[in-house]
Amino acid sequence: MQFPAAMWHRLSQSIPLVVLCAASALVAQGAPKKKSAPIQPAASGAKPARLKLTPEQQRGLRLLDTARSEAPSLQPDMHAFVLWQASYGYRKIDPAKADALLKDAFRMTLSVDKVRERCTASEAELCGARHWLQKQILEDMITKSKKIDDIQHLLSSAEPEVRQMVMENLFQRYVREKVFDRARTLLTEMADENGYFSYSGAVEIMDALPRARSQDRLEIFSEALQAYEQHANEKYPTSDDLATMVLRVWHDLPPSFVLFAVDKIFDRAKVADAGQETTRVGVSSDHGDAYFPSIYRFRLYQLTPILEQLDPARAESLLHDNSEVKVALEQQPQILESGETQSDTGRRHGILDIGTVDTAQAAAEEAQHELSRRQRRILDEAEKEPKQALSDALGLPLSTGSEPDYSPRAYTLSSIAAIAVTRNPAVSRSALAEIRKIADGMPARFQSEILSELPEIYLRLGEEEEAADSLNELVKLAARLYSHDSDANDPNQAFKGMWPSANLWRLCVAVATKVFPTRAEEIIQNIPDPEIRAFERITFANSLMGAGLSRLSIIEKHKTGVTVSIGL
Repeated sequence: MQFPAAMWHRLSQSIPLVVLCAASALVAQGAPKKKSAPIQPAASGAKPARLKLTPEQQRGLRLLDTARSEAPSLQPDMHAFVLWQASYGYRKIDPAKADALLKDAFRMTLSVDKVRERCTASEAELCGARHWLQKQILEDMITKSKKIDDIQHLLSSAEPEVRQMVMENLFQRYVREKVFDRARTLLTEMADENGYFSYSGAVEIMDALPRARSQDRLEIFSEALQAYEQHANEKYPTSDDLATMVLRVWHDLPPSFVLFAVDKIFDRAKVADAGQETTRVGVSSDHGDAYFPSIYRFRLYQLTPILEQLDPARAESLLHDNSEVKVALEQQPQILESGETQSDTGRRHGILDIGTVDTAQAAAEEAQHELSRRQRRILDEAEKEPKQALSDALGLPLSTGSEPDYSPRAYTLSSIAAIAVTRNPAVSRSALAEIRKIADGMPARFQSEILSELPEIYLRLGEEEEAADSLNELVKLAARLYSHDSDANDPNQAFKGMWPSANLWRLCVAVATKVFPTRAEEIIQNIPDPEIRAFERITFANSLMGAGLSRLSIIEKHKTGVTVSIGL
């Protein structure tokens, strides 16, 4: 099944079982970054020293050059990490050097020891620094490098699980650049390597193809049908299945193709229901829930609106025999009938979940969905009525039973504070004050998450003293997190670049550089770990260069288990 979106995506693993837990989701309105002086692009053959850089940028460039020269003295994982991070600072002034650093960083990962010999794509980030670094570096290359052929060459050297994870990104780039033949080839390779067909990928190509290439659309849809027939285990509704593909592309296909696909989906649903027990299937959105006691009835709910267009008589007959579906369509018009994918409707209508839910978990799922709907309504309200949104947010629960480290109230207040900076500064200040009250007395990890946005928001409010104060709080929290990460009796076994303490120091350095550069240097100097200091010097240099702060995964590996979350 799919889990509700969350401000911080978490993965908890307790020994020996892995428990996947995702929650939260607020559309965090990130504070706009302070603009640095424009950087002139490097002319062909020009040296960085001749570029028109500000004094801060010149200093940042010197720091990056020093870090590059010192990187070989580090262990292979930290060496690769430093080169990768340094590429961010060079990106605007010397893209070729940035690309070269990414390639060097990837090659260095080949010298990093493997933590596991066997690993699955879904667990790649838990498989050690080698897998994680390769994934991050290749994703950056796919996004930023101009020479796409270099990427394919390196991809062949990557760990198999990493290839599976990044092939979709490369596929999307091919589609964006309209390299359709390569995209189609990669779609097939992805299916062969991953063991399943990417219906959403097929939709991307079909949407991007010129109108005149209707034959290509038919061929791609035929490949999707063939894949569906070959994978009999594709029984349960997901956001990337044949049914969601049909909903998206049926207008562009001959009716006979569409009706054939609908019949296949209905037939499989009936087979799946024959061995199904205590399962509810459906979708939840901002407009409400539509759950059914069988897969077949949910498929009717999904696809009958198409039948009403292509075969009205059959649609009427099916609804006559399935009154529950008919009532659901009348009371809550099917939000997927517009032909949008899960991700599209998630943005427009706030879909929380599509899939199967064990009946025993239904009440908890519904409560979570309703809580998420309340949060989104409050954030929508904050755009027009910040004061009322603040009042409503204070009525949200402080925590949830399923996720003790997640506070719906705190994260909603954080988003309201960001939204209200220009609309109603007083509301923003009040929200920030409430967040600090909530954080007081909480564990350091929890505090670091909910307080991480405060310095930026205070800066946007023009309150440098409060920004400095909240920054100092985060610096102290980073030191506390490091004590836990480096505990001799139970040290964090994850790569240091992924430690909670390293990531929080990273945020502190980036924020301090904007207004308190001297403070940024002090923060780095007081970090007790030499490897983390090397990492944070790169953060300082990149910030001086005006490079953005990328989000990294945070991982803790202790005796009690493993936790993973998206970086600050």
